[in-house]
Amino acid sequence: MGAPVRPRRIAWLVAACVACIASACSHTTPLLRALAPLGCELSETCNAAAPVVVPAYRLGTATWHPGRLVAGAARVDITPPVGFPTGGHGPAGGFARAYWTRLHARAFFFADADGRPLILVSCDLFAVPGGLAAAVSRAVAERWADSGLVVPPEAVVIAATHTHQGPGNFLTAAIYNQFAATYQGFDAALFDFLVGRVTLAVDSAIADARHGGAATLVRQSARLPDTLLLNRSPETFLANWNAQALLDRLEPREVKCAPTIERGEALATGWTLPGCPRRRAADPTATVLSVERAGRRVASLVFVAVHPTVLDHGAPLYSSDFLGQAVSTMERRGGEIVGVFNGAEGDVVPSRGARDMREVRRVADAMTTALDAVRAAPRDTIVVASIDARRALLVPGADYGGALRLPADAVVGVPALGGAEDDRQVLHALGWHEGVIRVPREGQGLKQPALDADLVPLRLTPLFAPRWKFPAELPVTLARLGTLRIAAVPLEMSTALGLALRDSLGGGPLELVGLANEYASYTATADEYARQDYMGASTLWGAGEGGALIAALRCLTGAPMVDCARLVRADPTVVPARTYRPGKKPDASAGANRVGASWVGDSLPAPDDGFADVLRDVRGAPARALPYFEWTETVAVRDEFDAAAARRVEILEQRGDGWVVRTTPRGTPDDDGDAGVLTVLRQGRTASADAGDAHRWAAIWLAPALEDALPAGTYKFRVTVQHAGTTVVHESCPFRVRWPAARREQARTNCA
Repeated sequence: MGAPVRPRRIAWLVAACVACIASACSHTTPLLRALAPLGCELSETCNAAAPVVVPAYRLGTATWHPGRLVAGAARVDITPPVGFPTGGHGPAGGFARAYWTRLHARAFFFADADGRPLILVSCDLFAVPGGLAAAVSRAVAERWADSGLVVPPEAVVIAATHTHQGPGNFLTAAIYNQFAATYQGFDAALFDFLVGRVTLAVDSAIADARHGGAATLVRQSARLPDTLLLNRSPETFLANWNAQALLDRLEPREVKCAPTIERGEALATGWTLPGCPRRRAADPTATVLSVERAGRRVASLVFVAVHPTVLDHGAPLYSSDFLGQAVSTMERRGGEIVGVFNGAEGDVVPSRGARDMREVRRVADAMTTALDAVRAAPRDTIVVASIDARRALLVPGADYGGALRLPADAVVGVPALGGAEDDRQVLHALGWHEGVIRVPREGQGLKQPALDADLVPLRLTPLFAPRWKFPAELPVTLARLGTLRIAAVPLEMSTALGLALRDSLGGGPLELVGLANEYASYTATADEYARQDYMGASTLWGAGEGGALIAALRCLTGAPMVDCARLVRADPTVVPARTYRPGKKPDASAGANRVGASWVGDSLPAPDDGFADVLRDVRGAPARALPYFEWTETVAVRDEFDAAAARRVEILEQRGDGWVVRTTPRGTPDDDGDAGVLTVLRQGRTASADAGDAHRWAAIWLAPALEDALPAGTYKFRVTVQHAGTTVVHESCPFRVRWPAARREQARTNCA
């Protein structure tokens, strides 16, 4: 028998069931109107967004033959308008009223002498939906067809860095628009914006390669410091039958098994487990693949495995978190483009303390230093005689035979709703925690469906999470870039599964890329799955899911497997149409659930209201007296996305009789592309008219709180806004930083 379900979890399920039935029957009272979204989940068509359809297209004949390896890179801003929930932390996530650092898509294009391509894209998002990957692949293929460049979808890998401070509500599997962010619904405008910006990044990278000349690829690998990463599921890791051998392989050296700066559960648990899996059960290897042209490094791809989740899950802002800040620092110092490709990070987090902005900067600096050390490691030149990319589409429920078979229905387990270590949801305390299991059935082993109960006849999981809401296929890609192989999967792999995948694909350089071309939650080993912690409960297709992914990748190596041919595209000249059902539209019946800059709510008394938990000074106190500057912009609804990427905030420093952009202690420009500025929408549009209304903005200068030494010069804000072909510049009056400040220092434009 399964473990008993806590009475309070049963009580909550009964209440949800009653509310669901009631809301489906009547919306005549405010209470029932508030519960209407529950009833709406019972129907695929209730308030449904239009399907995302990527039409079929035909690939042409390759006539572009560069005669040598070429490579290019490009970076494009993908920061959306504020006013979207942040994606990745589910209902416990934030609602972005500001942005702190920009979000980017960084695209890298490679082509061999015969013009065979490989495209790798890193996006500062929590996930990449299958519909986005398919739409971008089609747009790029059609854009370059007339030039003789053939881009099959197998050659395109679009991956997320997995920052949890990007937007939600743009995925093409309904389950993630339902549960991955604070508010539900699929926003088509956000999806289209991201498709367009990622496509622009890829197009720009291709253009850069075609005009940039011959390229050389250099691979360097080194170990990260053992104090940088932690395994957040150490007991689950030890459930692997070969856990000790894996520990010795990952970190054979003796390490100090004690917390340093950790707080919460990471401080209190796991440090006395045998072998110290807290520190040792994480892949410590980082790899940098550099693109050099004419002896100059123009781009770098960073392969590492860690959750970029230092900032608190409820932070009301967009941010690329510490990975984005680390590579941004590298870019700004060296004038190159640097992208992060996250690997087997399902159970790995950074060693983190306060979960505020200062901590993000500390961990980012540590990662930058570590990556600098990687780039000082011995150089291995990658010989690229040819490029080859293959993809398998693994369909749940299809019978390919052997290890390739997955259950037809995806099932979320009980612990998944409780959240991971140090990022718990309120439901964790109500019974949605590790170890809740049942009698094995339906191909899901011991997993207890998240909204079912055994003690009473409640089976709500199939109603709230039916099959159609999950991804219909899992794309796995194996690419060969000369002597380097890249394996890409649409999941967050555990560390142990990542090692098993490497072993299965044999020797030679191999880099793992997770969160690629679709998103389907986690995948754990069969041993880890049986323990049913957060990661096992989020492995949607049972204990054999990881084995099926490995078997599909082995098919792409040419290893004989049953029905491997059914996994790949049958006609190499035609790419079939794809249809995705993203679920509901955002609920228009309540202003709080609308998304975009128009719906951030009322203006608060101070621009830094709501940021006290994440914006702290060197003493750990809320930094409530930082210099700030306010201005207004008039932007029509249809132009909000373009305006978001066209705004720039800079801090100017007086030098003699002139003004220059301030340089931070890290040697980078002090602007809203770095960590020194928080840009806040004080108040958005108060009417829904398409004509432009005033948006009230504020920029808060964070350097006095984030830097160890107080800036001592004379400064002013400069804001550049580009809109509808015009450029408007707002400059503040000069000011100096006073500490302690007697009052909030607002930099004004009226200098009299």
